[in-house]
Amino acid sequence: MRLQVIQEGNANEPEAIRSLTKGQLYSMLSTQYYLPDKKTKGINRPYLVAVYTNEVFRVQIMDLKRFELELTPGQLKRAPFVNLADLYSKLNNILTEMNRRPLGFMMGVIPESEWLLRVARYIDQQNITCAFMDVVPNAPQVDTESQRMVRAKRNAEHYLLGQNDMLRNPKVYSDVKEVWDSQKRLTCRRRELADHQAICASLQDKIAMEESNVNAAILRASLTVFAVGNGNNEPERLFHEQNGNAYRLQVNEITNL
Repeated sequence: MRLQVIQEGNANEPEAIRSLTKGQLYSMLSTQYYLPDKKTKGINRPYLVAVYTNEVFRVQIMDLKRFELELTPGQLKRAPFVNLADLYSKLNNILTEMNRRPLGFMMGVIPESEWLLRVARYIDQQNITCAFMDVVPNAPQVDTESQRMVRAKRNAEHYLLGQNDMLRNPKVYSDVKEVWDSQKRLTCRRRELADHQAICASLQDKIAMEESNVNAAILRASLTVFAVGNGNNEPERLFHEQNGNAYRLQVNEITNL
């Protein structure tokens, strides 16, 4: 039993965790860091090891709770039409710009929504991702490209609508909000389409490979049937014999059947 536990680890892992099972490793880490549910797709041993070795983003549970304790319900309110794949990508970009470690999940894997959104609020206090309805007051100002773009956008909004308090007008607010919501829906749908197109492209590649495998299997079976029918257990020799061309024609007929 102990040999099985040891073999579950990797010789390249830190010695302190090498003998732990995945479950034991998760239990140890989850007492200190905020992790997605252990049954979530993507919570595998390499990810947990990367959390332990501080190679991916991690936040201590107490730090996250202290941060959330200072927020109002309005500052925690999530925006409608948030695409998780899009949010995941934006968060990784923000972390890169801030010279911080990435979220660390395998390509194509999106962690559970509750974990991702709580982490997003903690990372993206300026609401660069537009995943929330408001910014966090007194959030640290980080001079990144994304932050500069958001600042320019908000300055333009203030110049157009803020100087005369136009957003206090219910009709103006309603129409502007509809533009914002419509843009969010459009972005969400585009991301969903891109995700589905990627899945379709992958399936097309798999279909092409399976079609090739089927054709190869049919040819092998045809050769075997023909060879055995002619009392020869070595199909590859048939085409080197005197009647090779005639044999090919008969094999083709079998294949077509």
